[in-house]
Amino acid sequence: MKEVLRDVVGKIAWSHPALMHVVLALSCAHQRRIYSTLQLPVCNSLRFAEATHWGKGLRLHRQHLSGLRPGLSTQVGMR
Repeated sequence: MKEVLRDVVGKIAWSHPALMHVVLALSCAHQRRIYSTLQLPVCNSLRFAEATHWGKGLRLHRQHLSGLRPGLSTQVGMR
């Protein structure tokens, strides 16, 4: 699995902004989990960064999908 993330997802993410934001969100979630046991103030910053990257990734992915299938955003209840 580590090789897939490093070799495949890592390379594809550079040309797909939505995927890059999801990778960054997962990275923030992982770091937040590690630091949560230490109760460092950085956890709040990581939580904010994680949410920001998830939001951007989802928005970009939704835009990409709506470009592939016109009207998709209304079909899935997104506007």
